[in-house]
Amino acid sequence: MLRLNPAQLDEKLEFIQHYLAAENAADGSTMDANANVTQKNIATLEAELMKDFFVQVNREQVRRKIAELFGESMAAEYIRQIEQHEIYVHDETSLKPYCASLTMYPFLLDGLTKLGGESRAPQHLESFCGTFVNFVFAVSSQFAGAIATVEFLTYFDY
Repeated sequence: MLRLNPAQLDEKLEFIQHYLAAENAADGSTMDANANVTQKNIATLEAELMKDFFVQVNREQVRRKIAELFGESMAAEYIRQIEQHEIYVHDETSLKPYCASLTMYPFLLDGLTKLGGESRAPQHLESFCGTFVNFVFAVSSQFAGAIATVEFLTYFDY
């Protein structure tokens, strides 16, 4: 386990107090304030608390891949350009991919079984709607951003 030194622990504990005193979640954020998140709670605090570590881990993953593909000098240039604000990296604060649009066709055929769930293909409107909620919940927990299911109304009508 990586141990934080006393100064780092103090910084994290001070952040918690800052976050608790903030008017809303965006005001409490120090890394990437999100206007879509207005309510503060333990889940938003937990996510905010470790963002500085996730940025470093994600940035290093990309740096290493660039070094592998294009050499160390290009990887160093990537880091330099981020740190000098010459390029903008959208969201490095999560290990999860960002947004996605999903086809619901496999869901119609197999229910949630391909996602590790037990619900089979819905047979009636009520089970379709209920299982759809579970489908969106199961998938959205694997992404940092929005999930689109553009076929819902088409399949709902069917």
